Amino acid sequence: MISEKEAEALKIAILLHDIGHGPFSHALENSIVTGLSHENLSLFFMKKLNKEFNGKLALAIEIFNNTHPKKFLHQLVSSQLDMDRLDYLKRDSFFSGVAEGNIGTERIINMLDVVNDELVVEEKGIYSIEKFLIARRLMYWQVYFHKTVVSAENMLIKVLQRAKFLISNNVTIFTTPSLEVFLKNNFTAKDFEKDAGYLRMRDAKHPLDSSAVHPESYDIVESMAKDLGCKVQDLIAKDELRKQIDLKKYVTTAVGLPTLTDIVQELAKPGRDPRDVFEAVQFADGVNSIDDLKVGMKLSGIVTNVTNFGAFVDIGVHQDGLVHISQLSDTFVSDPSKVVKVQQKVEVTVTEVDAARKRIALSMKTGQGNTPATKPTGKPITAKANDIKPKTTSKPAEEPMNDLQAKLMALQGKFK
Repeated sequence: MISEKEAEALKIAILLHDIGHGPFSHALENSIVTGLSHENLSLFFMKKLNKEFNGKLALAIEIFNNTHPKKFLHQLVSSQLDMDRLDYLKRDSFFSGVAEGNIGTERIINMLDVVNDELVVEEKGIYSIEKFLIARRLMYWQVYFHKTVVSAENMLIKVLQRAKFLISNNVTIFTTPSLEVFLKNNFTAKDFEKDAGYLRMRDAKHPLDSSAVHPESYDIVESMAKDLGCKVQDLIAKDELRKQIDLKKYVTTAVGLPTLTDIVQELAKPGRDPRDVFEAVQFADGVNSIDDLKVGMKLSGIVTNVTNFGAFVDIGVHQDGLVHISQLSDTFVSDPSKVVKVQQKVEVTVTEVDAARKRIALSMKTGQGNTPATKPTGKPITAKANDIKPKTTSKPAEEPMNDLQAKLMALQGKFK
């Protein structure tokens, strides 16, 4: 029922689905950023990794986004009985000393089955599920929603909001360079989508804040400037000074020669964008959610994933639409990766909207219904007498096949 590729993708999705859920993430996403959840961050990380690994995480992202045809795979990643919940209850029970959180995960997993594309539990495992639900209730009562934990989290949120308010009113406070970036700027999810690896601060006090040099490497650049008897600004401005830097002198167990080379290259062009050239897409005004979509709409989008059955396209409604392989082109397509690529700007037409199941069908055909995307068989189709057009003195345009001819062509291919 589950192929090897699906099993691998499922494991990747399970391992990466909370990569954006770092320490204090609930407090941070409610104080120093706007409209950004740790689920969004996880998806950003996965998309970035997918690009780095040439689309090898595409299937994992489908499962994570619940766009894969086998819906029960997503339930293993995110549901009331997903693998993460089974794991963190046992882990947190051990580290917090609340014994009631300990559950029999192996038995629950063994009792799972699939019926009608939904995860189900065998009847004899009902008591294990009952214990799991009670364990969750007790863990929330004694740990996650304990008054001390809730109070501490709310205090942290208020402290960060206060710090952001003070800095916005030109009050100087102590903070680390990395945190200062977020306190001085109002970043949203869109900023993270455009980020080139490190968020920069324009017109900042420190000359390296507007570069891609990480704050943890500032002391290295400052040491380089000190050894040459100049300022950091001079290193950025003067190429002859940078050529005098002996990189081997600054190699340590934590910082290697490749990192030092990147730092010097960034000093030469502090404002450069290390990403590939990206064509910005202006999403349609007034189309912000799946409820705003109508069949027949023509929209601009960005390809987010390419699979063997088509491509997923972001059209700005927080739910990627699917362009099936048969809708990628007016001509036959055997391999979607030969037609589209990740981050490519495309023009699509909405062909179907299922808001209840969060499914959007799109087409990239320029003349829908005129040319079928069926594989040619190489055998001629005999037309009816009344379908034959009379000859004219000028060369007639090639007649497109109708639906019946397309079906006949596909049928002939099966009886070769």
